[in-house]
Amino acid sequence: MKGVGEAAVQSIMEEREKNGPFTGLFDFVQRVNLNACNKKNMECLALAGGFDEFPELKREQYFAVNSKGEVFLETLMRYGNRYQPIRLLRLIPCLEEIT
Repeated sequence: MKGVGEAAVQSIMEEREKNGPFTGLFDFVQRVNLNACNKKNMECLALAGGFDEFPELKREQYFAVNSKGEVFLETLMRYGNRYQPIRLLRLIPCLEEIT
């Protein structure tokens, strides 16, 4: 897919193989490595129909501007970038439990 780098494709495929199919758009940004799959990659995926199987949005809605002047795709990426560190913190056991 033009505009989507090899690292992004590899990251998506690895996550899907490891934890199963993505159930929706928000599940996708919660799980995929957003350092490898950046905003440009997400734009190309959206334009090419890579997210068409997710029922939440139609293709043109990814580029819709909200009342704050933000494009939805930027808001989605920000959500994923905030969610992922919280998820990682839950996976790291507390030091008290180890000792």
